[in-house]
Amino acid sequence: INDNAPKFETQVYNLEFDEGLAPNTELIKLTAFDPDFGPNGEIRYEFAIQNDEIKDTFEINPITGSLVLKKKLDYDRKKYWQLSIRASDQSQNSKSSIALVNLRVNDINNNKPEIS
Repeated sequence: INDNAPKFETQVYNLEFDEGLAPNTELIKLTAFDPDFGPNGEIRYEFAIQNDEIKDTFEINPITGSLVLKKKLDYDRKKYWQLSIRASDQSQNSKSSIALVNLRVNDINNNKPEIS
């Protein structure tokens, strides 16, 4: 019986990174647990809410929960991201839970000073 929903280690993850991180950098590995057996306990990860901007910038491995950067973060374009990640079991009557990943981008002062 699928009587348990997956549970994340924590419901909110607060991360902070400098802009300019290289693509393919792993930002975090999310982990959820489900004590059920078989498909009822097999967990898959996905974005609960996804738009083109998120899809172009981040990727989540559906099996490992690894959140990876697809392109460089740019402080001048966006300083703060909020990602909703869903962990679902693979039962016919699937149960799921959601965690929030709050990501703050730090400016690394990559602009030369101007003299007037």
